[in-house]
Amino acid sequence: NTLYTERPWTTPCPLVSVPGTNHEMIIAKDLFHLCHLGAVRGFVINVLCYMTSIDTFVTCFCIMWGTCIFFYLRVRFMKNLVAWSSTILISKSYKIDHAKSIEAGTNIPAKLSSAYSEFRSFCRDRKFYPHVKHFTRENLGWTSSRKFPECSFKGSDCRILLAFIIHVLEKPETTIDEIAESSYVAAKSIDDFLRLVFGNRDDEGCRAALLDRATGSRAALLLKLYLEKFMDCAKAAYGQQLCFFNLTPKYHYLMHVLMDMDEDLSSCGHKIGRAS
Repeated sequence: NTLYTERPWTTPCPLVSVPGTNHEMIIAKDLFHLCHLGAVRGFVINVLCYMTSIDTFVTCFCIMWGTCIFFYLRVRFMKNLVAWSSTILISKSYKIDHAKSIEAGTNIPAKLSSAYSEFRSFCRDRKFYPHVKHFTRENLGWTSSRKFPECSFKGSDCRILLAFIIHVLEKPETTIDEIAESSYVAAKSIDDFLRLVFGNRDDEGCRAALLDRATGSRAALLLKLYLEKFMDCAKAAYGQQLCFFNLTPKYHYLMHVLMDMDEDLSSCGHKIGRAS
């Protein structure tokens, strides 16, 4: 058992002088940094990039048929047979170019632009105000197909992106494969977990410092399901030789949070402690 056998630093944290936080075990259990700025942020960015890679946000057919309609009207009003022939040729060439661009990966920026357009509409409809103003390879840390996506988005944007991912995966027209199915269950589980833990209030309306046994049990089950489904995503991506869903130290530490919750539930009376 290697738990708590040595401290991970040599210089004490300045927060240890705050009453009640004189032990690093208390300071370390920070769900905001473990989730919003940690494992969950990484999760939603990986889902977003994976869905982009399988053309979830592609609008090429709209562009292609828009081109067809334009030339059809040109034929209709100009009676120009040559124009109709050019419509067929352009449509066919567009399909060929699009297929080549997918193979070469050169159209990823366009796909990310389409993804952000859908995200922006989602936010506008719900009066969300994200700080992120565009999706690019650079701000998603997805500079190549051999690099795991990562970003430095704000914690509030993480929750908005999580809601967006759930929304997209629930759309009837979204293609659901093995990774997308596991991603959906993981997203719903961690969203419910965060709502339950951060939304739990005491009798005075303040955020509850303790969870009752029923709430704690449900929270532990939701966190466990998220961790399991994230692992399923990682295994499936690895099996397909895709660089998505890397297992990070903060994911590992969330497993310790779950272990602590299980221990509290097995030993406590009616209340268990909540991570900060």
